[in-house]
Amino acid sequence: MSAAQRSKSKNTTSAADKKAKLISYVGIAVVASIVIGILTFAFLNKNSVTEGPVANPNPDAVLPKGVDPVSFGLKVASGPAGANTLQIFEDFQCPACGSFEASFGSAIQEIIDGNQINVFFHPMNFLDKNLPGSNSSSLRSANALGCAADAGQAVNYHKALFANQPQNEGDGYSDTILLALGMAAGIPTDGATPFSKCLQDGKYYEWVANSNEYAFANGVEGTPTVWLNGIPLPDSAYQSLDAFVAAVLKGN
Repeated sequence: MSAAQRSKSKNTTSAADKKAKLISYVGIAVVASIVIGILTFAFLNKNSVTEGPVANPNPDAVLPKGVDPVSFGLKVASGPAGANTLQIFEDFQCPACGSFEASFGSAIQEIIDGNQINVFFHPMNFLDKNLPGSNSSSLRSANALGCAADAGQAVNYHKALFANQPQNEGDGYSDTILLALGMAAGIPTDGATPFSKCLQDGKYYEWVANSNEYAFANGVEGTPTVWLNGIPLPDSAYQSLDAFVAAVLKGN
């Protein structure tokens, strides 16, 4: 091998190593944030103090458009018969959930747009217990997602919530912000619209409580939690966007 060939080979190897390290760092950071979320969940769930609106599970609760009456997940993509099912459990006040959305939101959008599998959002509100200054923002923001689902804008509103997640955990979402995010998602909000009334009435508070209870009862220990066909995705799925999409679509 000539000196020029050795130099080219060295440079190629170096570039590949750098890319591999970058992917590794991204995956480690996201997995770490999920672990932190689980530990935070375990700590915060010990505290039962809540200020602001509250809701209890109710099997007869009114459900937003597209919600499964068994798991209480909000369906945002439908695959053919026998397709894989992706379930994402999240609390809109959860910083680790915000990091997950920032890292993998584009991959999830690609999966939703493809309509090759079933995708469900499962909002939770456990963080309200330890963040009294938020005025039950986990409950209220998840209710707003249900209101947006009725308007056919669940995915866009979901994005808007995380894109505007308060920088300081516990600051919470104001009613004004939740309403404005509806406008940003393409939902009519001027005057007494169905969306604004839904927010004001807390129409889907009990749905959120049902979704939260379902998560607890089925072994969810923190947020974000991502299941594929009822099983947590392996850590290797979080190494890159391509790895995530491939893992989710595997065997589909």
